[in-house]
Amino acid sequence: MMFEAILFLASAVLFFLSVLFFVFLWQDRLTLARRSEALQVEVSDLKEQRVELDIREHELLVWDEGLEHQQKALEQAQEELRMLTASKQVPEPTFDIAPSGEVTRASERAPRAIGGEPSVLKNVKQKVKLDQ
Repeated sequence: MMFEAILFLASAVLFFLSVLFFVFLWQDRLTLARRSEALQVEVSDLKEQRVELDIREHELLVWDEGLEHQQKALEQAQEELRMLTASKQVPEPTFDIAPSGEVTRASERAPRAIGGEPSVLKNVKQKVKLDQ
């Protein structure tokens, strides 16, 4: 009889442990299911953010290309302006006051540059037109 009682107690303890194991397993499965749902929501949020980032990246690339195009156009316009203004000469004053105090016309004297040296025409076409 004692053996049967020990066997009954052992089986009762095993049954109790199996019930505890089942409860812990059930809680773990519920926790995993909740985590899985939370991760799916987070993944969908990350996918939406990724799509938004891709759209913004594409917009930035378009802006970058536009800005590069504008920068090239500005550089070309500056180069054209530099070339146009480089061909123009500084106009000489129409009257000069000599150290002796007399006033002469600039066209009566030889053209001089700032350093006192005769000015040189850089544009050959202008020189040809002036000679005619």
